[in-house]
Amino acid sequence: MPVPSHRQTIDPPAVRIVPATDLGGVEVAKHANLYLLTDGRGDVHVDARGLGLYALDSRILSTAVVRINGTAPTLLRGPYATDHGDTIQLTNPELRRNPDDKLAISSTLARSSLSITRSRRIDGELRERLTVVNHSSRVEDLTVELGLGVDMADIFEVRGYPRAARGKLRPIEIEPGRAIFSYDGLDGVRRTTTVVADDAALSAADDPGAWSGASVVASWSTSLEPGGRMNVGWSIMTTSETIGPAPAARAVSAAPVPPSSTRRQAPATDNPPADWPAATTISSDHELL
Repeated sequence: MPVPSHRQTIDPPAVRIVPATDLGGVEVAKHANLYLLTDGRGDVHVDARGLGLYALDSRILSTAVVRINGTAPTLLRGPYATDHGDTIQLTNPELRRNPDDKLAISSTLARSSLSITRSRRIDGELRERLTVVNHSSRVEDLTVELGLGVDMADIFEVRGYPRAARGKLRPIEIEPGRAIFSYDGLDGVRRTTTVVADDAALSAADDPGAWSGASVVASWSTSLEPGGRMNVGWSIMTTSETIGPAPAARAVSAAPVPPSSTRRQAPATDNPPADWPAATTISSDHELL
């Protein structure tokens, strides 16, 4: 059966895991077996802090980066914690570098013209909502982008311990408003991360330099009137299923036990025969020993 034209399958990326050696400046949110580690803006990206969304000991999301008109927003206030979630306040950065441009009438969006609120909640899944309010005096053309990537790294890989072998990332499936990342582990379990991005256009991240660690980009575009409000949202969930037997435990062969009549009996003395093999002795001045 042919694949519908609105669906796309892309090859999984080469896995690049940066060991976590610097745990400073990490914002943490947790609920049950889900742990979220981000920077102050709420982004997850590849660096030496081990950022990501973890389910138990697996990193089910390794990149989740928000950009407004191609630029990372500026942090105003870090996460304000609520029950199982938090809120981050952001704004747009200053893109004009020439002082004369800042005084002149320009088509460039002025600094802090946008109020950007990023709200997120963990409760069996990660749900995020981005609200953008236009405080400028003119209509602004806005594009919100979300770069997504999944490496399914084991927590020990993240901490810098190399693995002799790892499972296999499956091709990424892109559907309308949805991206599906899967991984077949060595334990015979398939782990899947599904990102649902309401009303977004999803496509492959064709420029690795612009989207480090991201394989898929979700985007929303609109023209925002003065005082207008733009709301976008996405959710990230994980599932697992057994697809095959786990590797059998390595068998340990034991020497056959001889019949009791042929076993060598321990001597009834504190001085064993001279031909007995030397044994480890332990001495202690502890009164209980």
